[in-house]
Amino acid sequence: MATLKNPNDAVTVAPGVILTIVQIAALNVEGVVAMSSLPGSMDRWLRRSSGHDGVRLSLEDDSVRVDIYLLADASRSLYETCRSVQEAVARTIKEYVGMDVIAVNVHIDDVAFPKLADRSE
Repeated sequence: MATLKNPNDAVTVAPGVILTIVQIAALNVEGVVAMSSLPGSMDRWLRRSSGHDGVRLSLEDDSVRVDIYLLADASRSLYETCRSVQEAVARTIKEYVGMDVIAVNVHIDDVAFPKLADRSE
């Protein structure tokens, strides 16, 4: 758990809360289609979904390091999508939780192409 301390009080934020905040911030970025499974997890082979697909946190003192695995829209700039995800996640963690962000590493696990029917319209 992340605990932020002031002289007379403390605020504790469960890692699950930070996971949810990160996931929502990433999904709200234009160009992100969905979250992916974490590499090496059995969910990937069994096609199961977990509550916080695609997000791995590493808490270090009062700071956080985030790894995000996602499915991106192939019709958008992958570089710009990744930069936007990094900015959105770092800003959201700082605003909502007040923690310093060491790094936001974005991993594009796959890309989604528009359907042929969508192209003809």
